[in-house]
Amino acid sequence: MRKWTALVLLLCLFAGGLCPLKASAAQSGSTADDGKIIFVGDSRTLGMYWVRTNQRDRTYINTTDPFGDRWSIGSGEGFEWMTSTGVPRIDEEVDSRSSVVLMLGINDCLTPSMAERYCEYINQKAAEWKAKGAEVYYVSVNPVRGVTSSGISNAAVDSFNAAVRAGLSENVSFIDINSQLKGNISFYDDLHYNDVTNLAVYELVTDVVKKAYQYKQQLLAQLLEQKRQEEEAARAAAEAARQAEQAAAAADSGTAVVAGDNRNAVTQAQMAEKMNRINSGYLPIYFARFQQQGMGFDIFLNTQGILCVRLQQDGNTIRYLEYAADMPDGSQGIYHYYEAPLRADGSWLPSEAKLQAAFVYNYADGTIYP
Repeated sequence: MRKWTALVLLLCLFAGGLCPLKASAAQSGSTADDGKIIFVGDSRTLGMYWVRTNQRDRTYINTTDPFGDRWSIGSGEGFEWMTSTGVPRIDEEVDSRSSVVLMLGINDCLTPSMAERYCEYINQKAAEWKAKGAEVYYVSVNPVRGVTSSGISNAAVDSFNAAVRAGLSENVSFIDINSQLKGNISFYDDLHYNDVTNLAVYELVTDVVKKAYQYKQQLLAQLLEQKRQEEEAARAAAEAARQAEQAAAAADSGTAVVAGDNRNAVTQAQMAEKMNRINSGYLPIYFARFQQQGMGFDIFLNTQGILCVRLQQDGNTIRYLEYAADMPDGSQGIYHYYEAPLRADGSWLPSEAKLQAAFVYNYADGTIYP
């Protein structure tokens, strides 16, 4: 089973319609905190670009918009354009701040063998981009209305999606919004969407991408802090060893003290490694169990200094995810989902929190139970 980077990222829709959009959605985009989002796509991606920028005079786009998103678009294009033009012109720009979002396939989905070609090429590029520290996403081909003039049906779309989804490597996250969009689309024609749906697709995709990037940055900061602590512990151990050599010449008791200091240095390094392993479970559990419910992802430290995730908070209740313990063999972590009542000042007491569910995360292969 793939680890979290390859989990299918399901996007939520509220009953009866698309998730409500922020009033300022058309004014928001990639920021320094969100990294750099690079879209490579066809005419449906063009619809997203149009509604984001209100620049509707071109059908082939190679630009960065005023909000920071990078667009490489070929209207009516597919695999051949993607491999010859769409990807090559953004290839050198990909770096550790990049999230590459591929949104093509509708113009190739009537040819079953094309799914394999997509997977082969995307897997190759994803390996290169991941080596640079980037994240890579493939967005599902989304629904059509009836049968288009070129013969595309939702049956063909679903078959293509299933084949691509099965063939992508663990370096690619498959964002499935096709199944959620059905019945919630405002069409411009049988193939394209109107502005409301185009903006909704943009918001749904970028919500996943930005949260994943922010979480990666938070983990990176924590890893750097852990590395600093480990180096500090190593320096302390080296200093303790130096003092031991001096003390050994004078008294045996000095050596005993140094041994204790060395044990402390080892303990700090082990604790840092354990914290890194614990924190690796939060995002997979969130995507698999909570993201599709419309919950958020906000990291905080509890009173014991343990990293937790605030999933939802309203005027009366907070819902959060907290690491509880490792299984006896250390191969899996147990995470608890709690609800707690909020006090008037917005605080809450852990003693008043009620356990709602428990999840077991396998550190080795990313499996989540239940």
